[in-house]
Amino acid sequence: MPNAPWRSHTSNTNRFMSIINESLSTAEIPSSWPELNDGMRLPRVKLLAPQNIYKFASRRVPVTRRMESPWWFAESDFKKLEPYLDLDSSNPGFVARIQGAVCYDWSDMDVLMVARLLKPMNVFQGPGKCVVERTQRGGTICYQPPQDLKQTFIPGIRTVPEVKENVRLQKQMLLAGPDEIDQAMKQIPAGKFGIMRGNPLVH
Repeated sequence: MPNAPWRSHTSNTNRFMSIINESLSTAEIPSSWPELNDGMRLPRVKLLAPQNIYKFASRRVPVTRRMESPWWFAESDFKKLEPYLDLDSSNPGFVARIQGAVCYDWSDMDVLMVARLLKPMNVFQGPGKCVVERTQRGGTICYQPPQDLKQTFIPGIRTVPEVKENVRLQKQMLLAGPDEIDQAMKQIPAGKFGIMRGNPLVH
């Protein structure tokens, strides 16, 4: 098992806590969260118990903006990534980029953030969609995430105080930045096509 210092041990919480986003419905997706429709395949409402959640982000982006991004991994899905993540390797963010289908334009993937859901909360969950990105030289990268890895989208984390206050930052871990693999991918020339295909994950 790779080095996993992001883990923490937490006690059971009261199952009778109020539910954040209690009235959440998939009927609201097209009008309220178009980015969810673009990035997630077959989103479903999922009730998450208090737990740790995870995201890979850019250290050059202010912490408040990182926290306001609605895209996360729930604890159970992050555990699927653990066998593939080694913080002692040269570029653990590259693995997360492939499995999460995260374009270079979206994130540097050089910091791992661990936050805590303080109360039960309804979120959207589903596998990521395939994503296509143009490189700096006019080439194409196609990201194909594994369909057994669910992504978590937290509606209201940018604007709803009750939601924002329910997601509390626990720790941040700086990771190795982009390396020669990343540079090569970003320099794919016009007319060339690169595929980042996520592997099916261990359950």
